Amino acid sequence: MSQSSPACGHLRTIDSVVDQYAIENNKKTNDPVSVADWTSYVKKGSPLYNTGNSIFGTAYGLQTVDQLPQVFSSDYNVLSDVAGTGFWSPYGPWENRVSCLGIGSARKRTPEPPRMKKSLQAKDYAALGAFRHAMRKLLRFSKELVATRAKLTAQYDALLAIKGSSGANGVRVER
Repeated sequence: MSQSSPACGHLRTIDSVVDQYAIENNKKTNDPVSVADWTSYVKKGSPLYNTGNSIFGTAYGLQTVDQLPQVFSSDYNVLSDVAGTGFWSPYGPWENRVSCLGIGSARKRTPEPPRMKKSLQAKDYAALGAFRHAMRKLLRFSKELVATRAKLTAQYDALLAIKGSSGANGVRVER
């Protein structure tokens, strides 16, 4: 499983950095993101940053906002003896969706997740994409609001924590 974990880690990283790129560059659902754009958000000096390729040299290529990156069938086939279909979820085959997210192991049988009564339709994916886009807009709005009011983000977060605390002990500020 030594090669399958980094391969799945690449997919999680790509998913995350494409979202970050979309937030910072005001991109919307289905906008393309070039390799140069998404790799600039990856840890500098890492193999993924340097090449934009999988551990087997397959180019990840152009990505799309609000669409999950997918494991290449060639990489999946090479690793299928140590990482079953469930390991790659949500970045590959949809059976046994647990292990790539850090729950369970491809060698150990994991409990089956609850089955949905119906499969997701195109409209469901469109709604999820719209939700992710709205969340990015909210995050951007919040950052812009803080900047226009000349408050530091940390100060803003602290004020929200103080205002939002409803505990019996309240909030204490100490040196």
